[in-house]
Amino acid sequence: MNRQWFGLVATTTAIALGVGWPLPSLADTIEQQLDIRPFGDAQSRDRDVADQLMRLGNQQRLDGNYLQAITTWYHAIDAYDRLGDLSAIGIAYDFIGLTYADLGRYTEAEDALRRRLAVSVDNDDLHGQVFGWNNLGSLFLQQGNLLAAEDSFNEGLDVAESIEDYRGIGLSLSNMAVVERARGNYRDAIKLFERAGAFRYAGGDLLGEANTLNNLGDLYTQINQPGQALGAYGLALRAAEAAGDRRLQLHSLNGLYRAYQALGDDYRFSIEQVLDQRVALTLNDSTDPFQRMITYRQLGEFFESQGEIATAEAFYRRSLEIARDIEDKQQEAFLSNRLSALQRLSE
Repeated sequence: MNRQWFGLVATTTAIALGVGWPLPSLADTIEQQLDIRPFGDAQSRDRDVADQLMRLGNQQRLDGNYLQAITTWYHAIDAYDRLGDLSAIGIAYDFIGLTYADLGRYTEAEDALRRRLAVSVDNDDLHGQVFGWNNLGSLFLQQGNLLAAEDSFNEGLDVAESIEDYRGIGLSLSNMAVVERARGNYRDAIKLFERAGAFRYAGGDLLGEANTLNNLGDLYTQINQPGQALGAYGLALRAAEAAGDRRLQLHSLNGLYRAYQALGDDYRFSIEQVLDQRVALTLNDSTDPFQRMITYRQLGEFFESQGEIATAEAFYRRSLEIARDIEDKQQEAFLSNRLSALQRLSE
């Protein structure tokens, strides 16, 4: 156990003596699916204005101002239309469509994503068509329309294969695997995730590879195969670390933690290593209280399993304080129940 652990445990124990997991994304996130690229180096005023509008919309979305972001992106489309930049117009429609989907406004979302596809066809942009079909399929997936989603992902796969686009092939196969998982066809889903991971690795798509392998690990966890899950999450973590993506790293670490727990006491040292990594990623980050709450909860669970009740109680209390601050009722109920159970043991 490293020095950071020792200090954290000592401090928390001193304080003590004086269920729910983050939901994994099924299809790739907006950041992973969109064909993000620089918008060019032209110095013209019109180009600068258009690019600034696109970036402003992105920031507004990150700030949670979805409708403002959509309005801004439509202004960006007008600006890019004057420049004749069809590729940028397609990307803007992607943002609009997937943001409408986040709002549950599926009619507007489908309209925007079909416009994206039309722009890609008009521009003979085959890479854009791959992303367009996959984003449209993701929309259908959100609505539970598995057949329409499958058709869209197959269209994307056909285009990607026609141009030997490994990234696009991997994306389409990964999304097709999600459809099979939703249908309960787990064996088919596993095969598709494995193929997708291989193509994403070959295409140098670290974010996509990590996302696919995390989904594969989640599926192995769902069907109670923790040994297989370990392999998938371990590879996902390596790709996520190489990409520098904290969210995907935490997904992998959560999966490894669950898998090692399922495999029993022989894996205590491995659990410690996983928790070390979670501590390093979350406890110095004041901007993400949810992840700090989960880290304290996992530390409480670990020390409870080792019979170190006072330390476990202290970590659970820290986690409970955050749960109340962020009004996470599910976590608050779980942590209160754990503390009550430990208190009964101490009586």
